[in-house]
Amino acid sequence: MASQYFSLSNTAGQNGRDFTELIELFAPDATLTSGRGETANGIDKINSFFHTFFARNTELHHVWNTRRVNSTQYAVD
Repeated sequence: MASQYFSLSNTAGQNGRDFTELIELFAPDATLTSGRGETANGIDKINSFFHTFFARNTELHHVWNTRRVNSTQYAVD
């Protein structure tokens, strides 16, 4: 799933279908914390976060580490 997240986030800022698919990766009650410490709780806030994020980041380059937190959760640093 992490590779799908990063693949979609590379194009979601310019492709509406990829944006929708990116948001659909998140559970309705997910929490997202950005590298800047911004937190978005719930799918509506995550959607808003990414609209703002892609408005200020037109070109992305990802470096990440993925770790499994438990059987249903992953964390990406």
